[in-house]
Amino acid sequence: MKNHIFPPVLYKTGFYFTNEACTMPRMPKSPADTLPLYKQAELYISGHIRSGRWETGTTLPSEWDLAAEIGVSQGTVRKALSNMTARGELQRQQGVGTFVTGLNPEWGAFPLHDEHTRRRNLWPKQEILSIAAANTPPAVRHNLQLAAGERIWYVQSLWRNGHQTVAYDEAWLPLPLLPDLNRLQLESRMGIYQLLAAEYGFMLDPAPTLLFSGSLDAETAAKLKSTPYTPAIRCERISQSGKRILEWRRRFMLLEHTALILPAST
Repeated sequence: MKNHIFPPVLYKTGFYFTNEACTMPRMPKSPADTLPLYKQAELYISGHIRSGRWETGTTLPSEWDLAAEIGVSQGTVRKALSNMTARGELQRQQGVGTFVTGLNPEWGAFPLHDEHTRRRNLWPKQEILSIAAANTPPAVRHNLQLAAGERIWYVQSLWRNGHQTVAYDEAWLPLPLLPDLNRLQLESRMGIYQLLAAEYGFMLDPAPTLLFSGSLDAETAAKLKSTPYTPAIRCERISQSGKRILEWRRRFMLLEHTALILPAST
């Protein structure tokens, strides 16, 4: 490759923050540099989407132009775009182009429908509240398959659709595999999944989401500015990179006047 292909938003020191490809390699070398080229291309494209270069509804440059910009083959770019399309991050239309959908992999492949405005395919925005090291509760140890005594990162975040808070997330990740996760997120302001790929070389595989009916306890209700015992949907997801379990995520959703749009293949 003629250039280091990661977007400038991933660089923390010594580089200008622009929307142009960076021609200087980052030192020390990131674990993400060892990813297959098509996965590095995915990370490059998603990084520029997160930075705002390509906003929701924007048409991406052609495969040839992306290949020239990134410094890889057209086939590599095509595979990257196909994977991102399969995850719902992009939409491809024959003879028209490839569009940014607005999907955030941390939210999942379920856009929202607003019953008041009748607007569809709305993607909530994430606000990370905290990332803290913690002892591992038994349920978390079981789901992450950790040994006794291993500590975890505990991540809390909110999701908003405009001014409406629609969900509260708790996520647990193995601390020994991800040193400095809290510092890196604070410095970069990237999402957790993007950090896992950019800093540690882990790209999470698509994972099934379990949906449960329930109600909010007092603490969760306060996060969502609601009242205890309010009916809510609880989602749970265990995510892996290959055979390595990296995250257990639990979400509480309040969908008042809002609906989830399930994929047609569901």
